[in-house]
Amino acid sequence: MKVGESKTIGDIEIKFNNLTIEKRDNFNAVIGDFNIQDVKKHYSKKLNPEIRIYKNPQTLTFESAINTNLKQDVYLTMSNMDGSDFYNVKFQIKPFMLWIWLAAFLTASGGMVRVFLKK
Repeated sequence: MKVGESKTIGDIEIKFNNLTIEKRDNFNAVIGDFNIQDVKKHYSKKLNPEIRIYKNPQTLTFESAINTNLKQDVYLTMSNMDGSDFYNVKFQIKPFMLWIWLAAFLTASGGMVRVFLKK
């Protein structure tokens, strides 16, 4: 995708609004501004994935943007394609991810209760 483009996947439209570059203490960040809109469910999310360029040692990382709610996680990441104006955008909807963490917490809590209430 290029800045200004939009893609539709099923009922979801992904719009690549803008790119900004920020200089931080030990890295430079290329920040994407994306709008995710679900036409069927009538919701819109704004996500900002980053490409980070660290100075010492020179390293390139791709930071994802995640929007979490009870039903699903919306995951978006981007990477540059050979220094061009095009960006590779990866979009995923992962259902019930929060429930996995809740299950792990409940399992650990049950183990702690068993340890402390041992007869």
